[in-house]
Amino acid sequence: MNPPTPGGACGYKSDIDRVSFSDQITTDSSEELEGVLLLRTHYSLAGIVTDPSNPFQLPSNSEVLNTAGDPGRDQQTNTNEMDTLKSLRSQVEHLRSRLRSREDEFNQRLQRNEDLILKLRSTVKHRGHHIHFLEDNINSMKAALANRNNKIASQKLCIRELEQKVESFAQDFGIMQESYQKLQDDLRVAQEGALRSIKRASWVPSEDGAVRNEFSKLEENLKSWAKYYAVPDINYLEALSNEEKVEITDFLKEHISRPNFDALLGTLSPLLKKRFPLLITHAMLATYIFKIVFHNPFFALEYLNTSSNAVPKAAMFELYNAMIKVLPSEAHIWRSQMLRLLLTTPASPSELPLLTPQALQMFSSTMAEKFLRGPVRLLLKIDQSSAQQGNCMLQDLCHVFSAAAELSLSLWCQRTTMGCRLITLSKPKQFSQKCQLMVAHRLHHLDEDDSRLDGKEVLAIIQPAVVAFGNENAENYDKGKVWSRAIVLVDEGN
Repeated sequence: MNPPTPGGACGYKSDIDRVSFSDQITTDSSEELEGVLLLRTHYSLAGIVTDPSNPFQLPSNSEVLNTAGDPGRDQQTNTNEMDTLKSLRSQVEHLRSRLRSREDEFNQRLQRNEDLILKLRSTVKHRGHHIHFLEDNINSMKAALANRNNKIASQKLCIRELEQKVESFAQDFGIMQESYQKLQDDLRVAQEGALRSIKRASWVPSEDGAVRNEFSKLEENLKSWAKYYAVPDINYLEALSNEEKVEITDFLKEHISRPNFDALLGTLSPLLKKRFPLLITHAMLATYIFKIVFHNPFFALEYLNTSSNAVPKAAMFELYNAMIKVLPSEAHIWRSQMLRLLLTTPASPSELPLLTPQALQMFSSTMAEKFLRGPVRLLLKIDQSSAQQGNCMLQDLCHVFSAAAELSLSLWCQRTTMGCRLITLSKPKQFSQKCQLMVAHRLHHLDEDDSRLDGKEVLAIIQPAVVAFGNENAENYDKGKVWSRAIVLVDEGN
């Protein structure tokens, strides 16, 4: 809308001049229209020059007098016309006043309309920005939705791939189960073969080097089991209660120099402390196996293939020790011969030896289950509530026990005797690199001639020593030879 043009009494003179009176006053009252028509009757408006002060082109007083004729003759006429003129002027002034009022109202309305138009333009502009903002948001949401759809499609693809992998793993697991069963069968055959080799008529004793190699293999088996199933870090043991810590130290009371769990832990170097769960698990397993399997040659006597009640292994071991005090050579020959007879297959093909491979498996399974119920449970990372994990752990431990049992029987069938409790820490002991009964753990990183730990206190026995006495001639039982050195932890402090 164009702004009003200044001029005239009301600011719109040029527009009013271009419009006739009939067009301008169409909405006026009938009285106002009659006044204007009367003016037009008495005076002609044609040819009068427009005067800004006289927008309606009314004649002035002088003009009226000049056109009136002779005043003397027409005095009465002039008087009437003057009265009429005054009346008309009054009406014109009234009309001007009303016109100004209408123009003011019009201008006010016009201003309000312009303000409203500006406000509407501002609102439209704001709404336009808001619409652009919403459009941008919609585009952004569309892009995000497209991106999410792409991710969903990608995840669906990954799910399909994972499902295919699961199917593949399931097939592989079935194959592994078949392989595992085959290995179990092969192990059973190997055990039977090992027992048959023990039962040979010649009973040729093993060379010392071969025996030491077998103990080295046993050490690796013990360490591997502990490494795989023990908690990996010392921080896992912070949640142990004092009662649980006492339970662990009581189990190892002859193989640790400190009766207190935290005191023992405080004497270890940072490296040994970091590997403490593995070390202590290895120590507990070795202590248990050597005490059960290698200390007593009659460890499996209660699992004989017989309908009669078996003689308790403890009673048989006491009898054996009593015989040693009387005639050592004869006692060792008796023990060796008895075990050989227990492992010998009868002449009849339908009969089985008294000590069968199945009996050894039953013994191994029973001992493994008993061990897992002991204090070692506090050091294991396997969830005992998981049947599959628990079964795998038990099976692996049974294999360790079976290997140890076979090695023990093969050695006790010889006429040599064994001792595996020659070193204990009931009293403080000092380490010596030259000592043939002990060796520092690999984590100490000692070379063969490294004597920097000599004279330091032995803190723990991780695996007991095994010493053999005598020979196949049942002689020289006062002379020993080391089959396996004790693995110990040494205090590295000043």
